Amino acid sequence: MSCNDRHHHDSDCIADIVKFINELQDAVHENSSCPTGCEIPFLGANCAAPLANTRPFLLYCDCKNIFLPAACFNFTFDPPGPDDRKTLVLFSPFLKVKSVEGNCAVAEALLPDFSSLDPTAKTNLGVALEQALKNGGFEAAARVLACAFTSGVTGEDNRPDFFGLNTSGICFTLDLKCFCAIQCLRDVHV
Repeated sequence: MSCNDRHHHDSDCIADIVKFINELQDAVHENSSCPTGCEIPFLGANCAAPLANTRPFLLYCDCKNIFLPAACFNFTFDPPGPDDRKTLVLFSPFLKVKSVEGNCAVAEALLPDFSSLDPTAKTNLGVALEQALKNGGFEAAARVLACAFTSGVTGEDNRPDFFGLNTSGICFTLDLKCFCAIQCLRDVHV
């Protein structure tokens, strides 16, 4: 049985989780432990961002497609080789809940902030995004972004380098019954 099963009326799990995230963001707590997941009862589980105020998430429209709101951004990078700088136009899959009432939620698209990435990490991410766009389109690029946000991007010292998220001002209302999965990401300060 999936969360979106219309015959199971006792619970709307995605709506319940989004409500829970909204309550967390409304009551930010500082904590030093580092668990992960959607149901951690406090924000700040990400040791790298102990003053987190947001638990970003991705929504899936079906078993494989990430919801991509119309929140575009430009990613400029220096590719290896003789090419000049390249700019890719991408959609951001990252969401922040603003409010929830019943199965309706107001969410804001969050835009990646690559200013903290070292040049090698930014180039590596750019090459991966360009390849994903070429082979799989915006959906594939969104998956690369989600993985890079979660796991980091290999930087100059061959260690993972992480990027942040910023508000976009692009908000929309969601019917949470229309989604079949939610993936929570590391807590951040937005």
